[in-house]
Amino acid sequence: MRALLAAALVALCPLAAHANVKTLHAIPAVAAGFNGKTTLQLQAKFPGVEVRFLFGETERNFLRSAGKNAYANSVRIDGVSAERLEDFLEYWKLLFPQAVIELSADASLQSLRQDPLFPEQWALENSGQKIRVDIDDIRSKPVASVPGEDLQIPVELLGSPDRQIRVAVLDTGIDSGHPDLAPQIQRKEEECKLWQQFTECRANVENSAKDCFSRLEPPLDRDGNGYPMDCAGWSVVDELPELSATTGSIMGSPDTQDILGHGTHVAGVIGASSRNGIGIRGVAPHVRLIPVKVISATPSAPIRPQSFSGAQARTEDLPDPSEEDLKWPKSSVDLVARGMLYAIREKADIINLSLGWPAALESQVMRQMVKLAHERGIAVIAAAGNDATDALVQPCSFPEVICVGAHGPDGLRAHFSNAGPGVDLFAPGVSILSTWPLALRPSFYTDRNGYEFRNGTSMASPQVSGVFALLMGQGFTRDDVLGRLLRGGRAVSNGLGAVKVDVRRALQVVDTETTIRPVEKTPVRLLWDDQSDVVVGTVQLKNLRAPIADVRISARLSESSPLGTRDIQVDSSEVNFESWRKGEIKSVPLRFVFSSTGVPRGFWLELQIRFGSQLQKTWVAFDVRPTMARVLRHLPGKRFRIEGTIKGRDPQPRSVVAMDGSSDRAFLVISKTKEGRFFQLLLPSSENTFQLSESQMPAKTEGDFLVAQRFRSLEDGNLRWAFIFKKKNEILGTTAFRIEIFNSEFNSRLSVIEYDGSVAPLPEKFRWVRYNERDAIAFIGDGFQPPPSEPDPWSVAEPFIDLRMYLLDHTGTIRQYVPPKPYRAVLFLPETNQDRLRGESPVLLVRGDDYAIEYAIGHFREGAIQSVTPFEFSAFRHLGRLSLSPVFTEEGGVAPAWAAAGPIQNGQLRVTRIFRASYDSMASDDVILSARGDLDGITRLAGSFQLQGGASYYTQTNWDLQFHQGDKILSTSLQRFSFLPWNLFQRGFFPVILAQGSAHLPAMLVMDLSIAGISMSVVYPEAGENGVADQLQRPALLQFENEPRCSWIGNPSWDDALRSTQLYSFCGNELRSIPLSLPTP
Repeated sequence: MRALLAAALVALCPLAAHANVKTLHAIPAVAAGFNGKTTLQLQAKFPGVEVRFLFGETERNFLRSAGKNAYANSVRIDGVSAERLEDFLEYWKLLFPQAVIELSADASLQSLRQDPLFPEQWALENSGQKIRVDIDDIRSKPVASVPGEDLQIPVELLGSPDRQIRVAVLDTGIDSGHPDLAPQIQRKEEECKLWQQFTECRANVENSAKDCFSRLEPPLDRDGNGYPMDCAGWSVVDELPELSATTGSIMGSPDTQDILGHGTHVAGVIGASSRNGIGIRGVAPHVRLIPVKVISATPSAPIRPQSFSGAQARTEDLPDPSEEDLKWPKSSVDLVARGMLYAIREKADIINLSLGWPAALESQVMRQMVKLAHERGIAVIAAAGNDATDALVQPCSFPEVICVGAHGPDGLRAHFSNAGPGVDLFAPGVSILSTWPLALRPSFYTDRNGYEFRNGTSMASPQVSGVFALLMGQGFTRDDVLGRLLRGGRAVSNGLGAVKVDVRRALQVVDTETTIRPVEKTPVRLLWDDQSDVVVGTVQLKNLRAPIADVRISARLSESSPLGTRDIQVDSSEVNFESWRKGEIKSVPLRFVFSSTGVPRGFWLELQIRFGSQLQKTWVAFDVRPTMARVLRHLPGKRFRIEGTIKGRDPQPRSVVAMDGSSDRAFLVISKTKEGRFFQLLLPSSENTFQLSESQMPAKTEGDFLVAQRFRSLEDGNLRWAFIFKKKNEILGTTAFRIEIFNSEFNSRLSVIEYDGSVAPLPEKFRWVRYNERDAIAFIGDGFQPPPSEPDPWSVAEPFIDLRMYLLDHTGTIRQYVPPKPYRAVLFLPETNQDRLRGESPVLLVRGDDYAIEYAIGHFREGAIQSVTPFEFSAFRHLGRLSLSPVFTEEGGVAPAWAAAGPIQNGQLRVTRIFRASYDSMASDDVILSARGDLDGITRLAGSFQLQGGASYYTQTNWDLQFHQGDKILSTSLQRFSFLPWNLFQRGFFPVILAQGSAHLPAMLVMDLSIAGISMSVVYPEAGENGVADQLQRPALLQFENEPRCSWIGNPSWDDALRSTQLYSFCGNELRSIPLSLPTP
């Protein structure tokens, strides 16, 4: 270490002679090398110079105990002018010939700036510079940094470590040719030679892989770790079948090159080279990086990137990597487990996982690998996720994993970061500049190639991995590092006890200070049965660092919990322990009394832990799960007997969309047999009974089933059943559709319409019309002009996409319908019963351009618009290309009122509501909705209401579900996981009317798609003590989980007779309905 500092001094002296350096650090060669006499000598020769110890007494004692006596006696020298710097250095050497002096901190940071891009790395040195924060794909805004809101790494840690730390990066691979990363990657030269020979051989297209393998001199696994030719890491996603056949079925390949960029960015944050004059500096520039590729360019869904020492581990007691011996499953999560095994066998000290997947994809193999790594002293560090929720993804929710959230340059929790009691630490994760594959063009950092800005907890996790590498390299154990970071961290707003990494403060934590943390990160489940309102639970706590005695633990509800916690009473009696050893786990029993039915679905508890004069706080999440018996006790529903026999296995219920305006419920049951899928209708046959129809098979077995419809034929007035299927053409990029139509008794297939989708995609909400005396489909959407039946070979007109009205007849022929000039058709308006009786479909027509728009209603009948009625809107609004959704009213959403929404500037949403006053007249109103918070934006309108309290709206933003009424905006987490496709996620939100006595409240029924749709909950605006809604609530008694053999049917329906929204559940031999209402105590 001293030799390194001496070398650094030589390099810096010429630079410092021209710099205004006023601070120096001196490291004496012996413990007694500095005393008060030295100070007098220096001040006599250099007036104004001040000399004092660099570290406090506590820090000096710690350094001495760690064997760092020279560092313990380091001094700080202030007041040396740049003009007299060289004279001072010469005089210092006369006093201490064998001592070392370093120009720091100012001069050492100057030396770090030999990395040209270091000034843009605010995570390492936050000087208060302006940072641009991305809001979405289009918008960003500057955020003022707060000086010091960085990792606070002392420069003394940046020298050569006592031991080189190995960090395995389980990600998309690493660009091994990047100049800031190439020296940092762990390489095995003997195996690299073999891999180079193989790749050079394969570069000749005439050579097969088998031929190239035969030319290599065995053994291919020179280091005997079980992975042949693993020159620089291993990929479990890039297969070389010939390699597996040659070496005994090893899954994967030595090719760890990164073609996506994520892994290269993560690796640069951890350990990019420093002081090389090239680019950036990593947090721990002396590490060795082990690339482990577990995510490939092909979809790895649902795994998504989130944007004691293993060195002494033995490999003989580890699982053998041969697939013949492992016999592990091969799901995407189990591939990550294989990557973990490689990292463990490579004696990694730290494993970084900037990725995640939903808890529903439970992998016991992955859990075993994480536990194995933990038992060997390896720090497993993972990203918390970028969904602004308190529901953690895996593997961050594993108790052995150190879970990392992100904060910004202002020190606040990043707007996208997951948080909650399960997050251990927060680290910089906003606008992080790091390495990028040289072969990929950066999107945001355009000054030069090879570097890029990225946001996310994916960027925060490697910051912590780098900090662990720095401290473990100084001899600290993993558990000691974690305990120090937790104890010495700075508080983060809304972090529920999690802290921001502060290395300087962590080093000041003394050995007698300990940290108490919950063992589990997932919420403690409280089962609320129908026998008692007293609920008990147990929390397990672990002492991480030092033994303590006379421990007293009390509990209280967290101030961050929902409003409904006023209905929860917590037993206030203390739990006492006489002693608590380091590493010991204690169980803390807790007792709750639920005093009303308004108990929220989840809440947080603050545990206050006192020992001696110290007070520590930790937070625990709880999940209230009422039994179905408890739910039915307060929400008495109805049970319907199902008559008939299901023809196949694994029956799945679906709702039938009523296109005929009827409120009669109809369901579809899809089951499987050897012959294929079977469809059976489930229809009401009496007040308490539903009847299963005879089964039908689709005309073709291929294609995904979309939806079932019930409509009234315009040919003969009878009911029809339509089943719509789709099939993607991967080559053409189009989607073909097939519509099968059955008679009212569902015992005869009347016709099949097949459409290849090449002209325009068929929208979900099309319209059944009469054309050429047959039932046909009409829709309005973006598409091409249909080709003529007899194409003109001399026509040179280029096809172009425009908003058009189409007719799809019973033969599958598609035509464009052109309305009477000068109008253009922009929307099909929802039909009223009066329209259906007339056999008409109302169409919204416009004429004019830009803001000079005039509107009219066109009445489409018999394949043409028969009449046009102009009308005035109170606000000018071009409604083209916008979809309509119902406005829910006291009549249950069946009144003729609809809402159209479209984005405008600054993430706002403009909503125009249309009210059909009569057959040929309409009215409208207009409102602009804004997201709560300037780092968010509205993405869609989720629901519109006109109830007793007036107009109200639910919107989905980038991160939240928000409720708008007047000037009030209430917000709750979307609890979305980024591994769910957005269009699928949107389908999990249903606007509903929630009954409360005779009153009705605007609410949303939310399906939890992350656990396969087996859970639903209701969100509604709850009024505080002043009677004004001031928080969105998720009551526990309106959370519905499936019982065994039962499946929720997603679409709720309004029951006019009961004046409430009904939720249905299919249970094989019976159908259940539950009213969505707030129960009375």
